[in-house]
Amino acid sequence: MFYFVRAFGAAYAVFQQPHCCQIPGRSKVLTSSGAREKRTFAASVVIWLVNAASLLLASALFSGVVIERVHMAFVAALVLSIVTLVVEPVLYLLTLPITVATFGLFTLAINGLALMITARLVPWFSFSGGFWERLGWAVAASLVVSFFRMIVHSLLSQMRLIEKQ
Repeated sequence: MFYFVRAFGAAYAVFQQPHCCQIPGRSKVLTSSGAREKRTFAASVVIWLVNAASLLLASALFSGVVIERVHMAFVAALVLSIVTLVVEPVLYLLTLPITVATFGLFTLAINGLALMITARLVPWFSFSGGFWERLGWAVAASLVVSFFRMIVHSLLSQMRLIEKQ
């Protein structure tokens, strides 16, 4: 049975012998917040699709969020997942004093920066304007993405497709 262990944001596949009490089809995931959870493949696909749909919704709601081709939203959602696993933990660690001083509100800027990095990596996905205007659009888009991700994560937890460790 394969388990995915994410250390420093990189995914490594580790082969282990199945045990009698393990549930087949579940992978162990270390999230960007440091919490361990078991997630099914179906839950990972649902989260990816919801991220893509929320990016499309953000581009429909905000004129500064530009997705020129619909299929690029799916690519952007995949790249956003990778950026969330690799870059966000480092940014959270580096900006911990600012985040504590602002009672966690600075995490919106970190999520916006993750979306800006995603926009630089994915063609046909961008934010309009100068740096500060793009950061504002990215923060607004990250609010939409985070809102839907939170709802879907709670629904998947209730359906027991995601289990906290």
